[in-house]
Amino acid sequence: MKKILARVRDAQQLDSIRKIAAGMDCAVVPLQASDADRCLCEILEIDAGILKRTPGRHAPVLWNMPDLLVFFAFENAALDAFLAEYRAAGLPPAALKAMVTPYNLTWSVYELTEELQREHESFAR
Repeated sequence: MKKILARVRDAQQLDSIRKIAAGMDCAVVPLQASDADRCLCEILEIDAGILKRTPGRHAPVLWNMPDLLVFFAFENAALDAFLAEYRAAGLPPAALKAMVTPYNLTWSVYELTEELQREHESFAR
């Protein structure tokens, strides 16, 4: 089943994301600050099998998780459809978005967010 891990602080925005996702047979899993050091496979309840979780960097005590959308099990067409509906609903752009891949499946939310922020900054230059 498709899932979206979502960190948005605005309750109405989260409700809108849930409505869009429901029309696409997709579950929305809200991310909380307490999820920062949890790996994606744990949050998604996926057995990572032979992929080993290497101890990564932990989120600093006062780290503030930014708004974030992480897509799991989305084909390209489904992702495009979701993003089109998202824009059509007039929701604010999500600066940090990612697809779950075999490469990042064992990363913590913090590690993924840090990588996305580095990528975002490099594109902004």
